[in-house]
Amino acid sequence: MWADHACCAVVVRQELVDAAPHAVQAVTDAVAGAQRWIGANRPQTAGLLTADRYLPQPLPAVTRALTRAATDPVLQVRHPSWHGERMGFRPYPFPSYTTALVDAMRDTVVDGDRRFLDRLDPAGVHAALVDDRFVLRSINTLGGPAAFDLPGSLLRTEEVQLT
Repeated sequence: MWADHACCAVVVRQELVDAAPHAVQAVTDAVAGAQRWIGANRPQTAGLLTADRYLPQPLPAVTRALTRAATDPVLQVRHPSWHGERMGFRPYPFPSYTTALVDAMRDTVVDGDRRFLDRLDPAGVHAALVDDRFVLRSINTLGGPAAFDLPGSLLRTEEVQLT
């Protein structure tokens, strides 16, 4: 289990960043704005995602996953410092996450040649792959880190528990 792990990312080609940064900013603004809206409108989001639209699960299951309380005993994650928080929607790509992910990949069974992982500097991968200027602009435009329940410093320590 990985506390507050990233499960999705927006990826664009460097050519688009160079040729149309305004388009990249518009997409980033839209995604971050949707994340903020979802955080404030969880029951409505469940309705939008179900009803033969995007998710095959029934509305009650999706509603529970998006709105469950930290005290829900059925869905609660068992970890002393984690409180069973519900699914979050935070747009910031933490460098600490990228570093921890590269480290974890070294211990993961990969189908294919994984020797390239041995040559990677985990701390350098984030800087080489992530251009966070667009998301930082979006976050600041939409109310700052607090609007997304992010730490003001945009720094965190990754917490992983092997099960």
